[in-house]
Amino acid sequence: MLTTTPPFKTYPECLDFLHALDVSVMKLGTDRIEKVLQQLGCPQDAVPTIHVAGTNGKGSVCAMLESIYRHAGYQTGLFISPHLMDVRERIQLNGQLITPDQFVQTASLVLNAMHKALPQRADWLTYFEFIATMAFALFAEHRVDVAIIETGLGGRLDATNVIRRPLASVITSISMDHMERLGSTLAAIASEKAGIIKPGAPVVICQQHVDALKVLTEKAQSEKTTLTISNADCLKVGPLVFDQYQAHRLIDDTQNAMTYRLPLLGRYQLHNLALVLRVIEACQTSLPVAPERLSSGIASVNWPGRLQLFLNQQLLVDGSHNAAGIHTLLDTLQHDLPDYSILWGLSLTASRPTSHLETLITYANTKEVYLIEPSQPNRFHAPADLIKALSPALPENTTLEITSLDRFLNMPVSALTLKVVTGSLYTAGDALKRLSFLK
Repeated sequence: MLTTTPPFKTYPECLDFLHALDVSVMKLGTDRIEKVLQQLGCPQDAVPTIHVAGTNGKGSVCAMLESIYRHAGYQTGLFISPHLMDVRERIQLNGQLITPDQFVQTASLVLNAMHKALPQRADWLTYFEFIATMAFALFAEHRVDVAIIETGLGGRLDATNVIRRPLASVITSISMDHMERLGSTLAAIASEKAGIIKPGAPVVICQQHVDALKVLTEKAQSEKTTLTISNADCLKVGPLVFDQYQAHRLIDDTQNAMTYRLPLLGRYQLHNLALVLRVIEACQTSLPVAPERLSSGIASVNWPGRLQLFLNQQLLVDGSHNAAGIHTLLDTLQHDLPDYSILWGLSLTASRPTSHLETLITYANTKEVYLIEPSQPNRFHAPADLIKALSPALPENTTLEITSLDRFLNMPVSALTLKVVTGSLYTAGDALKRLSFLK
């Protein structure tokens, strides 16, 4: 690592600086981050990288890929966003959060490079760009065998889109989200996601709507690279199995005569797994994975706050916050947990339409609805406003109240009743903090 006098003496001091950058500020484009990376010697090109974009499922796909390669004996780097409980979730080495000391040292290095490359305060990196730069620098320093990099928003203008030659470009399910920045049609959104496709690097995508597929296919052709479309038809899903306080399902891979134990809820994970298997195949020459290592990596994957079931607390925590995510949550409740009455603990960021929550509260098994007082009120719909918006859609004889997250989590419930915290990744993270999930 390049040496410099550390501007940050402590981890809290480092966090204060990052918070001052404001996590909500977004400046699309790669000019700023490229200048800083050049100052650091272009670490984004120093290690093999798998770049993942998409609307839904990209986090799960990244988590599966990291777990598989780590169990295959490779040194791994993982960059994801957002974080739920601790900013260090965004940068992981070998499945572990980096240490506070590593965070401080790397942030100091990036700050020094930023001061040289972008001397004007108005040109500084955003919160996301700064941490992405830290990830690239740290993965290069540790010479990881493979870095799994998740885009933040879109792809073409995303800060992570500085990787010149990835091992593979991966695109998960594309749907309507962030239209104000990515476009108002599936084709426009797909065009932004397709920006991560690079010349000669294989492209692996899941099955897509025809409008999105046309865009992705044409982009792969223009970059003269191969495109593989995953197909979940060869995966046969078994019923959900409850194992003490956790749940998993067995999935038969009829194409490869394998059975996988997948601890992630949601039938949609079948499509994410199919995509992951095709990515492993596409990278097999560079990063061979033995079948038994593949199985153990899938069985050990962990993706907090996404359809995460705590059976001993009769609680499901899910950060779904767009229409596609809400659909998968309801699908999971209907098919995997159909006998449970539901107590909703809901919150919604101000940028999201209240129709998302209307879809949830009209679920047939809804018993009670609680609107959670947000920890960051300026980012959320006010609970009192949500009561006005949701009351007309509320089923008869259904409770609708405002409450604190702590009170909701501690509510006693009867057998075959499930508390569900959803509507926001921020609130999902707050719930996990209360549960002391991440040590």
